Amino acid sequence: MKKIRILNIFLGVLWEWVIIPILFYVVFPTGEKFQFLFPQNIIIKLLVSLIYLFFGLYFTISSIYCLHVFGKGTMMPNDPPQMLVKEGVYSFCRNPMYLGYSFLFFAFSFLFENISFLFLSFGVIIFIFLYSKMIEEKILLRRFGNEYWLYKKETPFIVSFKKQKNPFYIFSTFLFLYILFSFIKAIFLIAIKQ
Repeated sequence: MKKIRILNIFLGVLWEWVIIPILFYVVFPTGEKFQFLFPQNIIIKLLVSLIYLFFGLYFTISSIYCLHVFGKGTMMPNDPPQMLVKEGVYSFCRNPMYLGYSFLFFAFSFLFENISFLFLSFGVIIFIFLYSKMIEEKILLRRFGNEYWLYKKETPFIVSFKKQKNPFYIFSTFLFLYILFSFIKAIFLIAIKQ
């Protein structure tokens, strides 16, 4: 069982952190056409990339850890958590892994100056909303009943605009909003250039 869990974690991380980024980088090269969307100062570009990379890795690694330790499972469908995870990053966000992936893809967009990753980052946000609201939350409500309903009531979906005490979470909310702003800005700038 432990070997299967480790394999599931490895495959999930490989898919999300390596295969998807490489596919997007190769299949959707943007070249110099959209470089105007990114800061030309290398220090700013690296700083933005590193901040989002740090938070993306923090949220995804912490999520994997919490699912394994507190939930006795993984993010993979063939080895789901056996218990509802409300500890760690799941205590202030119901979807920290998706938030982490979104941050990672946003970091890649700056690092590689590839607008495809910006769209992927925003796509992850849309996917989270649609998949979680339409499918995943119903499954979790069936599996964990009232415990999940109370957790859902107390814990924000992705970000909360209520007063938060955790400065890490407050900064993450800012980063999330910056992704949305960047996506809107990119659409606007592309429309103007056409």
